[in-house]
Amino acid sequence: MPSAQRRWYVVRAEAFVAAVRPKRLVEVSAAEITAFFPRYAREQRLNDWQFRQMVDALQLLLVDVAACPAAHEVEWDYWREAGVTLAANHPTVAATLSPEQAIDTHPIYTKASEHRPLLKQLARTLRA
Repeated sequence: MPSAQRRWYVVRAEAFVAAVRPKRLVEVSAAEITAFFPRYAREQRLNDWQFRQMVDALQLLLVDVAACPAAHEVEWDYWREAGVTLAANHPTVAATLSPEQAIDTHPIYTKASEHRPLLKQLARTLRA
C-alpha cells in the first residue's frame, strides 16, 4: 500500500474501533462489522474508492491484526463490490425509470432523439 494511503487506512480503522467501543475487536460479531459499512459510508459521504478503501482497512485490521473470529464470516469481496455505484443505464436502475427518463439518460438514444424525434417516440413506446 502506498505510504500516502496508510494514513487513511488508519483513520478508517480508528473509526471502527471507536464505533464498537467498549468491546474488544475479538468480541465483535460479523453483523456489527457489516452494519458499520453503510452507516460509516453514509455519515462520511464516501465515494466508491473510499468505500472500498474502508473495507480493505477493516479487513486488514480485523483479519490480519486483531485475528477476530467473526471477520472470517464477512464476505469481504461482496462488500468491496457493494461500494460500486451502478451506471444510470444498468438494468436494475433502469427498471425504476419511466420510459421518458430511460430514453433521456441512455447514451444510445441521445443523439438519435435530438435529430430524429420519431426514433425517440419509438424508443419510448418500446420501453413502455
